[in-house]
Amino acid sequence: MNDLSYESQKRLSRFPAQVENDKDYMVKMTGTPPRRMRYTLRASAGKGIGVKVPYYDPQAFKVRVNGELVPENGWDDSI
Repeated sequence: MNDLSYESQKRLSRFPAQVENDKDYMVKMTGTPPRRMRYTLRASAGKGIGVKVPYYDPQAFKVRVNGELVPENGWDDSI
């Protein structure tokens, strides 16, 4: 059945990318951003990466790192 929306998709889409550690990145969508996204960073050293995803509708989001809720921060448009 095709309901003409993303609701009927059952497979997890994966888009692997190679990024440099200790940098900030902007992830822009060409269509509607998904409700849930998961990022995995496999690195042996370094501080990690910063990921910014612009949303064009006012919404509230929760961010978790290793299952722990990250406290919200102020607006940052530096990337």
